[in-house]
Amino acid sequence: MKRLPNSATGRGKVRKADLVCDEAQRLAHLKVPLKKIRDALSLSKECPSKTALIENVKLFSETQTPYGKVTTCIDVPLETGGTHAMYCNDPFALLSAACAARPGFGDFLARYLPTDSGSKATLAIYADETTPGNQLIPDNGRKYYAVTWTFAELPQWFTTRNHGWFKFTYLPAETLENIRGGLPSVIKALIYKFFSRDSFNFETTGVRVKTFASQQHFQASFGFFSVDERACKYLSDVMGASGLHACCCCKNVCGAGFMPPAGHYFCHFSEHRRARWDPHDPASFVDLKETLDDGYNNGANMGVLQTTVGLNRNVNGLLWDPYIANIVKLPHSIFWDAMHCEYASGGNVQYLLNEFALELIDHGITLLDLDAFTQTCKQHSLNSRFWQTRVVHTRGRHIRAFAAESLDALHVLDLYCDAVVTPAGVMQEHASAVRLARDISHILNDARNIMLNVDRLDGLQEQYQEIHQRLCGSKPKNHLTRHIVDCIYRFQRLFTCWAPERDHKASKMVAANCKSNARQLELNVLDRMNHSFYFDLLHDDTLLQEVHLITPKDLGAEMQAIFGRGVVVRGSRSMNTHIGQLRAHNYVHVMGDQFLEIECFIEAQAVGRRDFYCVGFPHKKLRPQCWEQIVPQHARYVALDRVIRKDMVRVDAETGSVHSSL
Repeated sequence: MKRLPNSATGRGKVRKADLVCDEAQRLAHLKVPLKKIRDALSLSKECPSKTALIENVKLFSETQTPYGKVTTCIDVPLETGGTHAMYCNDPFALLSAACAARPGFGDFLARYLPTDSGSKATLAIYADETTPGNQLIPDNGRKYYAVTWTFAELPQWFTTRNHGWFKFTYLPAETLENIRGGLPSVIKALIYKFFSRDSFNFETTGVRVKTFASQQHFQASFGFFSVDERACKYLSDVMGASGLHACCCCKNVCGAGFMPPAGHYFCHFSEHRRARWDPHDPASFVDLKETLDDGYNNGANMGVLQTTVGLNRNVNGLLWDPYIANIVKLPHSIFWDAMHCEYASGGNVQYLLNEFALELIDHGITLLDLDAFTQTCKQHSLNSRFWQTRVVHTRGRHIRAFAAESLDALHVLDLYCDAVVTPAGVMQEHASAVRLARDISHILNDARNIMLNVDRLDGLQEQYQEIHQRLCGSKPKNHLTRHIVDCIYRFQRLFTCWAPERDHKASKMVAANCKSNARQLELNVLDRMNHSFYFDLLHDDTLLQEVHLITPKDLGAEMQAIFGRGVVVRGSRSMNTHIGQLRAHNYVHVMGDQFLEIECFIEAQAVGRRDFYCVGFPHKKLRPQCWEQIVPQHARYVALDRVIRKDMVRVDAETGSVHSSL
């Protein structure tokens, strides 16, 4: 294979005096035939028929393993008496069948999960209500709860993709309403399945799976629930901000109904100083349950007592089963979700976006102006009337937006602050809040390096809470978000709901086409999701690859002539990379203080070697955060491993210069 020179691959040291020479050599010998690549990538690709994809949809669900059949039914009690046979996956059989179908999956698990005697993996559980259709026309008749799980040790790139969270059950909301104890009863059934007293148990017996060489055995202990404020209330029976105790992680943090005097042991959830909080531990949390039981047995007013304690008495809840309580160890098993706390469901950033927009209006800037500015920014999901249609014209309210939109809008405002607000010398506190939120978002988006940045995250969040509360008022999520740092320290990693929420897309498509029958939905959604997993295990070569092209196409002989005889050269407009998914027209920062607008991606594969390149248009730096495309425009090859991060940019309509947020 022909090798790219050092300036393209990043290998070896290049003196500044040699840059011009290296650049000329690269243009002379590696000129990119961009038109031919574009033509090749524009050709349609034949897709397998849907009939072939769903043929024998129950095949994987009915697969027999040493642990039994992949799917099983667990009886959960009903409010009206009797039981409901909840259709779910047996986790031991699921892993066994998956590794039998593709032994490489067993090797993949063994690569990341601890296999030494006495070492155990960490189980993460996620449960969320999902409604097919869209937010404007929801299909409430097919609403269901998705309960999924994964191993916390698996790499982030895998857990953020379609099958990174393993399926346990899809339970219709109609059915859940009739189950005694609600969602906690379902979670109890899950815990008993994973940690059975008299059968297979991840902590004791573990699970044995097939690998290419032989077999691999590993064990796991319960780790955490990945939750937002609403899910935490359902799972742990806490009252949240409606109770005297607003936070299940703190003994002395109070809700909106009580403002302790200065110097008191109790403090309001607006208290941003961590030293003032008195944290709960599993033993003190069980004491709350004991307090409720004593009050109930002694004829106390339970309404008042529950509000005072901040916990609802639910005899079917997790705390009221000693075996389960000893496994889950609330509240240390609560992993607060950054996505919901910051960007969705009334998150902190959503309040900041709305407040910022209203403040702009007070300064004579219309939402039409802000939408016009937004259209000069690239790499976002906001439509042309986002600000005009989503801002709520009432102080103290949050913007109406999805999580991804909220995150994109934050970065648009960051660019707006650089271009307009800061030079004008107004709204400086608002601009500071936006920049703090931006810095926090960059740390939370870099799970690989979270332990390097967790101390900085804690400091930024404290500053952000203080300034956010001055601008937007006190909100419980100002406090709850601060506990993300505690979760990171406890489990030595960052987990968010971005991945399992993204996984809902596939199950919602299945549910939307199911008959409006609760039992049929429960069966069909799980069977079809199982079949999708099985099909990809057998046919998707990229399932276990971190870096790969998405729907690649052969680029033909001309590209082979550039990269060398016998080299297979393919291209694509998108790919999964070490920094997440990249697409054509993304802007990325490259080692050596370079900036690149991507046009496409190249894979060059020979025997024992596979290299990836971004093909794009380089920009030269004019000043910090300002770039200009090099003229004449020539596409260049840049080795993928030199790409550092992608960035949202603003293109100046007059000069054509590109302004980045970093």
